[in-house]
Amino acid sequence: MLVLCVNATFSGAHLGLCWAIAEKHYPDLKAHVRNPYSTLGEKAYGKWLSVLISIAMQIELIGTGTVFLLLSAQIIETLLLPYNLSVNACIWLLVLAALLCPAMWLGSPKDFWQFGVGALLTTLTTCIIATVESINDASSGLLPPPDTSVTLTPKSFFLGFGVIIFSFGGASTFPTIQNDMREREKFPLSVVIAFMAIIAMYLPVTAAGFAVYGHSVQSSILNSISSGPAVTAAQILIALHLLTAFVILTNPATQNIEYLLNIPHKFGWKRCLVRTCVLLLMVFIGESVRDFGKVLALVGGSCTTMLNMVFPPIIFLKFKATLESESPVPLWRKIYLIAIISIGVVGGIAATYSAILDIVGPGSFRRPCYLP
Repeated sequence: MLVLCVNATFSGAHLGLCWAIAEKHYPDLKAHVRNPYSTLGEKAYGKWLSVLISIAMQIELIGTGTVFLLLSAQIIETLLLPYNLSVNACIWLLVLAALLCPAMWLGSPKDFWQFGVGALLTTLTTCIIATVESINDASSGLLPPPDTSVTLTPKSFFLGFGVIIFSFGGASTFPTIQNDMREREKFPLSVVIAFMAIIAMYLPVTAAGFAVYGHSVQSSILNSISSGPAVTAAQILIALHLLTAFVILTNPATQNIEYLLNIPHKFGWKRCLVRTCVLLLMVFIGESVRDFGKVLALVGGSCTTMLNMVFPPIIFLKFKATLESESPVPLWRKIYLIAIISIGVVGGIAATYSAILDIVGPGSFRRPCYLP
């Protein structure tokens, strides 16, 4: 996890440098750009990379949105179980989609920065609660000794690779956020600070969860922790985090779709229609697959890996070779970037293959919500 976090930080910071280089050599990019990531790909390698980035962003958008909706619906179902409500996650998925639909119609991240603050605070609080409650479970003496033996297989390793990469995802939103900043040249620094904060939250939860529950830990650690008021509060907070982050993470890709369809960058019925259709597609996938872990591993191993670890280094190296050949990339940095690309390509292919096998494998099928 730590290695992949460092790689994601280094790669994400270089994506910010790519935009700074592009602005310097293409002054027209200093204005608001609705598809900044795709634009970087086109300036570096031509239309083919721009199209590939757009496709990867749309798939990641749908996958990420589906995961967030599914997990939120399952959390709400769990919270309401003691009240004997006969409303399952399939129904809650529809309810949440209806509630989030108007928020998806907002312009760009600068119009709803409060969602970002809310997502950060809820995540931080949830991580603290999960870590403390895991330690409390261990000290209670009520749990059996955890199985922490190393039973690593190629399939489990690459499934984990996809999940971890997904947790450090978000690179597809970086150029859009940077494009909204007043001091865009400081974006690489903000990437470093953000990833330092993320790993500081993730590591204690991961370490405590495995040390206390071992291989029995569930996809959501909150389902492994003994129930109580603190866990209930954490479930509410993580649901709020997922819903606020949903609006932020899906926005850049929907903007890109609107750009491709030549829809004006202002509020109107066309924007509402496109974003509502995208939301309905995510709902359909969620009602069909129902297991957020499988979607998460597939999206993380494929599109998130490309957007986070492959495209930023190749664009940066191309820009330095063509636009700034007078200031070549130091050898150590070039070697590191090539290593990140290699890890992304090999790990991404293997993780995608493992995730597909996990989805279609024996015993993995769950009846879709819309089938009797």
